[in-house]
Amino acid sequence: MSLTSKYLSQDEIDAILKFGVSPAVDLSPAERDALGEVGNISMGTAATTLSQLLNRRVTITTPRVKVLGMKELLAQFTVPYLSLLVNFTVGMSGFNLFVVRTSDAAVIADLMLGGTGHVESAELDEIKISAVSEAMNQMISTAATSLHSLFGRKVNISPPEVLMFDVPPKEGVLAHLERESLAVVAFKMVVGDLIDSELLQVMPIASAKQMVEHLMGGLASSKESPNTPPQSPEVAVHRAQFSPLQVPLQTGPGQNIDLILDVPLQVSVVLGKSRRAIKDVLAMGAGSVVELDRMVEDQVDVLVNGTLIARGEIVVVNENFGVRITSILSPAERLREINR
Repeated sequence: MSLTSKYLSQDEIDAILKFGVSPAVDLSPAERDALGEVGNISMGTAATTLSQLLNRRVTITTPRVKVLGMKELLAQFTVPYLSLLVNFTVGMSGFNLFVVRTSDAAVIADLMLGGTGHVESAELDEIKISAVSEAMNQMISTAATSLHSLFGRKVNISPPEVLMFDVPPKEGVLAHLERESLAVVAFKMVVGDLIDSELLQVMPIASAKQMVEHLMGGLASSKESPNTPPQSPEVAVHRAQFSPLQVPLQTGPGQNIDLILDVPLQVSVVLGKSRRAIKDVLAMGAGSVVELDRMVEDQVDVLVNGTLIARGEIVVVNENFGVRITSILSPAERLREINR
């Protein structure tokens, strides 16, 4: 995906904020819970992607869903701040705007460029904007893939556009939008011991309701009152006619699978990974300690012939190490791991 970045003028800010805004409506408690669950799943996979990019433990959790007007939303921002705008092109309509503080963006950019993440200034130059944009791009692409698996339908997004808001909107300019509403999902984002902050996901109410409908299988779009029984159309009733019972042909795993049951497979367990510069590898010797990207309590990966299929925890079996399987990856999760 291509990325563009720019600082926005006042007119451009106004144009962005007008785009895709729906009439003032609210979300029910059930819809907010469902939207939070969608965010938990999609941003959980995004956190895994960011963790691999930064070689740091990353968690994006605890989504809090609010419905805010324009003034309330803009009041939460202290300029300058960085955001990534994507439009839904297939499977959904509307847009998503992801917003991070420039101080957090500066840390992410420094880590992407091989630094320690300890930055003295939150100022972002063109190189740093490009670095943090690439990180957020990969995060959002992974999140979109998880929506595909979650909803059971294709969800495509447009190439992301990086937006730097360096001036607050002028007072009164957005007066005509005061009655408009947006769904705002605030996530707690923690990156190692470097970032403990918030990541905001902003979308039109219409897009938020679409997500809820897709998650609930269309139940959220039902207009029937809970106290009014549904009216069933008249149908013709006939005596059922049954064909003679036939023994079905076996289509699942049958006797043929016995032919390959003795084929050996390589099962390996990955405790963690680490990325090091060549000079660090050459400097390794007896007694060197290599820090991995996993915490002590984290689960390990179980691979079969190099493909991740499960996760588990380390145990001791008769003085040997072993792995107790705690979760098996779904086919969709395995496919995502193969495509990485």
